[in-house]
Amino acid sequence: MTDRRSSYPEPVTPVCDVRGVVRGQKALVTGANSGIGRAVALALAEAGADVAVNYANGPEAAEEVLHEIEAFGRHGLAVQADVSPRSAARCAL
Repeated sequence: MTDRRSSYPEPVTPVCDVRGVVRGQKALVTGANSGIGRAVALALAEAGADVAVNYANGPEAAEEVLHEIEAFGRHGLAVQADVSPRSAARCAL
C-alpha cells in the first residue's frame, strides 16, 4: 500500500509574518466554540487580533476559548447567535 501523503506538495509558508498583518485588527469567527472555528479564533488571537467568539450552543466552551484568547494578551467577546440559514428563515416568518 502506498503512502498517499507522499503525493501531496509541501505546505507553503507565507513570506510575510502574519502576526504583523492582523495585529490590532478585529475578527468575528462563527462557530468559534469548537472545531475549525475554535482553531481559527485562537490562530487569529495568537497572530495579534482581538476576536469575537460566535456560538449557537455551548457557552462553557465559548468561555474556554475566551480565556485562551486572553492568554495571548488579546481581547475576546462571546456572542451567542444562530447564524445558520434556517434561523434566517424563522426570522422572516
